[in-house]
Amino acid sequence: MAFILAMLNVIVAENRYDKQFVDAYTIGFDKLIEHVKPFTPEWAEQETEIPAKDIVRIAHEFSDAAPRAVYYAGRRSSWYKDDFHTRRAQAILNAIVGSWDREGGMVPNGKIALGEYLFLPWDDPVAPRVDEMDKNFPLAAKGDGAYLKLRENVIAGTPYPVKAWMVHKQDPLNALPNQARTLEMVQQMDFIGVVDVQMSDIAWYADVIFPESTYLERTDPVEVLSGITPVVVYRQQVIKPAFDTKTTLEIAQGLAKRLNLAQYFDFTMEQWVAAQVKELPLEMPLEHMKKHGVYVPGDFPKFGTTLNAEHRFITKSGKIEIFSERLQEAKYDPLPLYHAPPQPPPGKFRLILGRRAYFTHANSTNNPWLNQFAPENRLWLNSAAADSLGVGDGDLVEAKSTVGSIRLKAKVTQEIRPDCVFMLHGYGKKSKWQRLVADKGGSDAELLETAWDTVSGNASMHETFVSVRKV
Repeated sequence: MAFILAMLNVIVAENRYDKQFVDAYTIGFDKLIEHVKPFTPEWAEQETEIPAKDIVRIAHEFSDAAPRAVYYAGRRSSWYKDDFHTRRAQAILNAIVGSWDREGGMVPNGKIALGEYLFLPWDDPVAPRVDEMDKNFPLAAKGDGAYLKLRENVIAGTPYPVKAWMVHKQDPLNALPNQARTLEMVQQMDFIGVVDVQMSDIAWYADVIFPESTYLERTDPVEVLSGITPVVVYRQQVIKPAFDTKTTLEIAQGLAKRLNLAQYFDFTMEQWVAAQVKELPLEMPLEHMKKHGVYVPGDFPKFGTTLNAEHRFITKSGKIEIFSERLQEAKYDPLPLYHAPPQPPPGKFRLILGRRAYFTHANSTNNPWLNQFAPENRLWLNSAAADSLGVGDGDLVEAKSTVGSIRLKAKVTQEIRPDCVFMLHGYGKKSKWQRLVADKGGSDAELLETAWDTVSGNASMHETFVSVRKV
C-alpha cells in the first residue's frame, strides 16, 4: 500500500489526475488531497525499498498513459490483514486518472443474463449463519462467507453446535491456513460427506465419499465467462464414466430421494440447460449450444456504459466514493491508511507462497501429466541466509511456525529476499491415494497461522514467520 499511496501523492500534488472524471464521477477527492500529503516518495522508499525517483517515474508514466493504464495486484486471497484497504487504494488510483470504463483501462465485466429452472420454494432457515458475517464482517460479501471464522466458531460451538459437514469440489485441509486447526474441526464432526473426482485429503477423512464423474464424463450447466467480451460456454460429456461415478446432479437427486425431498430435483440436466439458454437471442438456443458449445455476442466490447449522468454506482452516493462514509460508520478507515506489517523477529523469515501455472490450486498436483513439470516443492532460501544456516541447495530442511512444521528440500537462490522464504502450494498431501504428492515436499497449510483480513474476512497468507534449520 505504501507504494500506491506514494503514487497518489505524486499524481495529486502535480495535478496529473483526470479533473473532469474526478468531478463528474467521484466524491471525496478533496479529502484525498490532504490525506496523501504525508505519503511522499521519500517516505515510501523507507517502507518499500523502492527508490523515490523510481516511484516518481512510475507515477508519471502511469498518469501519462491514462486512461489506458490499470493498477492491478492480481487475483488471490489477502496477503496481510489490511489488504482490503490496499485494494481500495488501488481502485482510487485507477479512478483519479480516469481509467474506469475506458478502452485500455479498467472496464466493467460484460454480462449475459441466463434463465433459471424454477425450483419449488427454497427452505428459509431461521438459524443464524455459523460464520456470523453480519457481526464480524458487516461490509464483506455475504455470498463468499468467511471460512476461517466459520472454522473457529464450529470448534467453539458458536452460535450453535455443528456436527455434520458436506464438502464439494474443495479440500479445506490444504486450502485453509493452520491445518492442525482444520483437523480439530474435522475430528469433532459426527459425519463428513465428500463429493470429489479424486481421493483428496478431506476425502481421506470422510465417512462417506460420493465419487463424482470428471469433466469429460459429464454434462454441466452452461456458464457465463465474464470479461470485456463475455461468452456463454457449454461443457458436454465426451466419454462414458470409466468407473462407478455420478454427476453432481445425480448425486443430489440420490440424496434428495433418500431424504424424501425428490420433488426439489425433479428435472434433467437438459431441462436445466434449456431453461438457462432460452432467452439468448438465437433461433434455437439449446440446439446451438449443443452444436457449437459456445455463444459469443456480437455487441461487445462496450466502453463507457457507466459514464453518463443517469448511471448510479452501487454506493450510497451513486458515485465512486474515494472517501467512504460507509466504512467510517462501520469503524473502518474511510481512506486507505498505511499500517506497516510486522517484521520477522531475529532468526525467522516471512513465509510467502504461490502457485505454479501448471496447477489449479492444490487440486491437480497429483495429475501425472502435470506433476512431471514440478514433481515436488522446495523451500526457496536466499543464498546469504542459507550460508548462515549451513544449508546447501537440495539439503533437507525443517521449516517451523507456531502451528506446525514441515520438512522439504531447500532451493538456494538469489531470487528471494534474505528475510523471506517461499514455497509452492499443493504438496505434502496426507491422502495416500495422492501417490505423486503424498508426503512429498510440504504443505503450506501446516505452517500458515490463522489470520484474516479485518474487513473481508479473507485468509491473510503472508502474516506467518518461520524458523529454518538443516535436518
